[in-house]
Amino acid sequence: MKRVNVLTEGAILLALFTVLTLMTLYLPLIGAFLMVFLPLPFILYSVRHGIKAAVTLMAASILITLLVGSLFALPLTLTYAISGIVMGYFYKKKQTSGALIGGTIAFLISFVVMYAASAAFFQIDPIKEATGSMDETIEMARSMMAAIGQEANEAAINQIEEQMKYIGYLIPSVLVSVSFIFALLSHAATIPVLKRLKIQVVPLKPFREWKLPTSIVWYYLIVSFLLFFDLENDSFLFIAVLNLMFVLQVLLVVQGFSFIFFYSYVKKYSKALPVAAIILSLILPILMYIVRILGIIDLAFNLRGRVKK
Repeated sequence: MKRVNVLTEGAILLALFTVLTLMTLYLPLIGAFLMVFLPLPFILYSVRHGIKAAVTLMAASILITLLVGSLFALPLTLTYAISGIVMGYFYKKKQTSGALIGGTIAFLISFVVMYAASAAFFQIDPIKEATGSMDETIEMARSMMAAIGQEANEAAINQIEEQMKYIGYLIPSVLVSVSFIFALLSHAATIPVLKRLKIQVVPLKPFREWKLPTSIVWYYLIVSFLLFFDLENDSFLFIAVLNLMFVLQVLLVVQGFSFIFFYSYVKKYSKALPVAAIILSLILPILMYIVRILGIIDLAFNLRGRVKK
């Protein structure tokens, strides 16, 4: 009887995943929103019945994907299935932070494999395609301005071209950041469902209580010092330092936003205030620098302790 229930639940979750996959593939606008729910069937099955059952569900989902979708939909299934199984394993172990870390690593490995496969088998490099499109857009803008008798702002164009060169160097950092965002969104979509099914999940600390190790500030200072040296652009050291700087800057910005939420909570301000701070920082990049500095001060000088006093 128990085996019948397991198979029945597996069939329901497989049907759910199939519907979500089809909507993601053929309804782009709705699909972009539904993508965060794709790991959910595998998370639920892994939490309730273990990894072996979840792997079986993944095998069945691969067959269904090939039947109703196409070969190009297979990477989508594998990415979300593997990530869902990994996250479900940690949820079952009552390790919510482990689910986020494990999900991030699973997404990262999947993205790296897909990137390598597209470059090796299909001769498609997404980064080069993106930079190529940008170059074409810049040349088109130059031509249009020349046609109407105006001179292009060469200083601004050169700055954009210089920034585009660094995109290829920052691939590792970008992939890590995107993987974490995907894991975080999957977590946010999964938790309400698990609670609804009365599956106990250890909650994460509130964002206002997030605090990184103080050593992050020292790493940031060391990496900033290394950037003062004239490093060769294509060297391993230059790429490593550039990626470390990007990751550290993101971490310090997260720390700064965490402090804003903490300060707002202590002062009993409206919850809309820290949310507005995030939105404004995304619109006005200069505010992001201020938030980063705030994160540095919070870590280096225990700003939270001073606020409490």
